[in-house]
Amino acid sequence: MTRLVLLGAAVGLALLRCAGAEAKTPVTVSDKGPQYRTSQYADHVGHRYEDRTVTFQCGDVRYGIHYRGCVDESHKDRVGVVEGSVGMPAPSSENWYGGGFLRLKLNGADVGSYRLAAMQVTEQGERGGVELVWDTAEAVVRMRFLLESGANHVKAEVSWIPKAEIKDAAIELSCYPSFFTSWHKRVGDRHVATPRVDERQGKSLDVLPDKDAYLFYYDTIFDVAKGEGVGPCAMTFLPEVVTGGRVSIGDYGISTSLRLKPDTRRIRMAFWEFYKRPNAEAAAYLKDHAPAVQKGLAAVDFRPAPVASFDSSKCKAEVARLLQAAGEDGKPYRKQAEQLTARLEALKVRADAGDWQAETELAKRLPELERLLWDLRIQALLSDGDAK
Repeated sequence: MTRLVLLGAAVGLALLRCAGAEAKTPVTVSDKGPQYRTSQYADHVGHRYEDRTVTFQCGDVRYGIHYRGCVDESHKDRVGVVEGSVGMPAPSSENWYGGGFLRLKLNGADVGSYRLAAMQVTEQGERGGVELVWDTAEAVVRMRFLLESGANHVKAEVSWIPKAEIKDAAIELSCYPSFFTSWHKRVGDRHVATPRVDERQGKSLDVLPDKDAYLFYYDTIFDVAKGEGVGPCAMTFLPEVVTGGRVSIGDYGISTSLRLKPDTRRIRMAFWEFYKRPNAEAAAYLKDHAPAVQKGLAAVDFRPAPVASFDSSKCKAEVARLLQAAGEDGKPYRKQAEQLTARLEALKVRADAGDWQAETELAKRLPELERLLWDLRIQALLSDGDAK
């Protein structure tokens, strides 16, 4: 009877801990995996084409990250890139272009032209995350996207571990503010604004990293306030690693290029789509909130939350304490505990050094540790009850 009472107490403690957690709207992540079709694109007719979309949903906020490329064997270790490799098809395919909005170039080579090494959901709950990995001739590259509960924007981190000297690094972005004008044979009035300047289509805007806290892309004709378009978009970035940039404002698409310091190893950005929101509302929001989001990018940890908080030394100490407290009841768990803690410690060291495969395995095995700890806690309680 004593053992049953103690077991019930342990279960009750777990439930209380869950109930005591601050309630937040969870971020759900949908990933249907890679989908394949026969390409009809020029120069790729009849080839095997891959599409994959991961969608974040948190209340009314929804963002999608899309990977695409011609993966036909004729390309060998490369991929046929039609428009781009990484798109943002939700909340709209306009704005940050669903067919390809973000690319990294190292020494002039598009990272997306290489085979994708991995694409995986990294977490969901208080945050939703997805990671894409490329192993190229220049570097091992990781591109991570994160939607936090309560946020109206997606944060992104592009990082790389060089294999060769990186002499030139750049981020290139593509958007079609609010509406696909030329596609629908319509004429718009494209603009890009920063806190210091507003420039219109047909011209270019030079980006000043220390002064342009955000870039706001909009169209004065295709404005939700006028019953036209899907709303504007915007972005910000950590300025410390950016040496400069240029925005080319076309009457259809807008291209943005950010030049990075050659010795940098990552860039962090945030992207907004103001879906079904008027231009004026989005502009006012950015003026009030974008500078804080920009500054906050430095503090964000893009690793899965359990990985970021895992402390191998504390873990080993806690396991040792529980094994001792469990006495004879803990002996059947000793070998498993020693092997698991040793493996997690080794994975943590490799993950901290940037090994994406080690981080992936660590994230997958941490639930095994949590189950072990609860088993040991119960055994320790039962052992203490027997002693009394």
